[in-house]
Amino acid sequence: MALVLALMFPHGVVGSLVEEVGVPSDVKYIRCQTCEHLVTALHEQMKAPDKRPDESAVQSKIEKACKHGEAEGAWLRSLDMVENEETIRLEKQPQDGPCGKECLTIALACQRLLEEGWENELGEALWEGSMSAQELSAIACKKWSSACRRAPPKVDASRPKGPQFRPYSDTEREALEGDTGRAGLLSWAELRQSLGLSPEEEAHSDDELGADLATQQARLKLEQRLHQSEVFLSTHL
Repeated sequence: MALVLALMFPHGVVGSLVEEVGVPSDVKYIRCQTCEHLVTALHEQMKAPDKRPDESAVQSKIEKACKHGEAEGAWLRSLDMVENEETIRLEKQPQDGPCGKECLTIALACQRLLEEGWENELGEALWEGSMSAQELSAIACKKWSSACRRAPPKVDASRPKGPQFRPYSDTEREALEGDTGRAGLLSWAELRQSLGLSPEEEAHSDDELGADLATQQARLKLEQRLHQSEVFLSTHL
C-alpha cells in the first residue's frame, strides 16, 4: 500500500498541497518597502469609488489590505521579492500571480505593521484625502510606524534565494476573474468542477464560500489525488 501511494504521489505531492506560509525572518528586510506599498495601495483605492466612503468603510479597507484573498489586498499578489546583493527589493510586476511564499511573507510584514497600532491615524488621513500618496507614506512609515526610520539590515549571506515570480496562467486568471463577487474566489461547486470533481456538497455557508482560495484549492486537490489513488487501487489490486 505504501508503495502504491508513493507511486501515486511522487516527489512529495501530498506535502506540496499543504498551504505555504510566509518567512518571518525575512520581514525585517522588507518592512519599510511593505509599508510604502501598503499606504500607496490604500491611497489608490480611495480614488476608485464614485462617492467618498465613510470612515467605517475606510477602516474596513485597512483591515482587509493585508489579506491577499481580498480585493483590498490584491496589491500583494503583484509584488516580487528581488534579491540584490545585500538587500531585497519589492518590485511591482505588470501582472499579478498566485500568492506563494514571497507574497505571504509580504502579507505577514503588512500584518505586523498594522499591529503597531497606527491604523486609526491612517484611516483618518485616507478619509480626509488631503495628502498625496508620497506624503502619506512618509508620515505613516516614519512617524506613525518605525518601519522606515532606519535602513533595513543587510541580508544574511546564507539566506536562500526565493522562488521566481510567476503570473497567473490564462486558465487560472479566467477562473479567478469569473463572476464570483470577489476577485480570487470561487464558489464551492465551481472549485470542485474546475478540479474535475462532482459538484456535490454545495450547501455551505457564505463564510465557507468566502474562505481563502488557496485553502479550498489545497483541500480539493488532495481530495482529487486521493480519488485517483482509489481508482488506481481498484483497477490494479
